[in-house]
Amino acid sequence: MKWVLDSAAINYVATQSRNYNAAFNRLTELVNGGELTFCDQVVAELERTAEGEPGPLWAATVKDQRADPGATYSAQRWVLSNVEDIVDDDDPVDAAPYVVAHAKSLQDEGESEITVVTEDTADKPTRKAIRTVCAQLAIPCLSVADMMQACGHQWP
Repeated sequence: MKWVLDSAAINYVATQSRNYNAAFNRLTELVNGGELTFCDQVVAELERTAEGEPGPLWAATVKDQRADPGATYSAQRWVLSNVEDIVDDDDPVDAAPYVVAHAKSLQDEGESEITVVTEDTADKPTRKAIRTVCAQLAIPCLSVADMMQACGHQWP
């Protein structure tokens, strides 16, 4: 199983966990084991929207340990060209399309069990939620709580 996190999931861990240090330690173990990743655009979005908070600090600390730092260019182009309403015109540097492209890229490379982890579950007037897009593309998607339970970590 490989988990692909978005920035909403990382921020959720920081704000909703009873012990975010323990939760981020577990996520770090998963990164080091090659079971969890997030794309570079997630790091940039976290730094832009929550600088100095625990989520961006954790992501910046472990980003060089990721086995898969992002989608292939062809997967990015495919998502941006073929998925309607995934780009937020109000936030053109939103990481959402790159998270989906990252998962698609891993699937295209032969990873059979890819799951996106997100708290981005409600469509917005300006773009579809990551969960909606994942459902359209048949990419499994879970909440942080469900992922942490699946990984044996007590949540919250």
